[in-house]
Amino acid sequence: MAARDVYDGDMASETTVKANEPEVKPRHAPSVLEAHDAMLRHRAFERLRALKGKIHLDIDIDELRGRNR
Repeated sequence: MAARDVYDGDMASETTVKANEPEVKPRHAPSVLEAHDAMLRHRAFERLRALKGKIHLDIDIDELRGRNR
């Protein structure tokens, strides 16, 4: 006779295991909006590259924190 709280090994079924697995969504082709966003990001990147070496910031971190040397 099995005790009331004893695990007998057959509690998990195949359906409960499959229910816990993440769904794999099929990949879709990039939409027009995604291509447009990529184009805008690329343009912004090119503008930043054009500014490279032209901007110089001389920031004293201690001064910003209120510490005088």
